[in-house]
Parts: sequence; C-alpha cells; structure tokens
Amino acid sequence: DMFKDDSELIVEGIFDGQTVHADLLIAKCASKYETEHVHDDSTARSKEA
Repeated sequence: DMFKDDSELIVEGIFDGQTVHADLLIAKCASKYETEHVHDDSTARSKEA
C-alpha cells in the first residue's frame, strides 16, 4: 500500500498555511525503488593519494 503511514510522497502545488492544493502527487513504492548497497571506497582512495 503506497499510501500507508510513513510512505514517501512528492507533492507539487501550493500550501496556503493549512492545506496543500496539489497539482501533482507521486507515491514512491519503496520496494521498487530501493537502491542496492554500493561500497564507497572513496576514503580508501584519498588515503592512498
């Protein structure tokens, strides 16, 4: 369910102080867009220099 609590959304529109009047709403499906773990060896390279 992409609209459960703690889900990620992107909303474009106007916030009038109480309500968001959205022109665009994008719901992110976490399982579909999870990034793979990438090993960051930039600290190892900086020590070698």
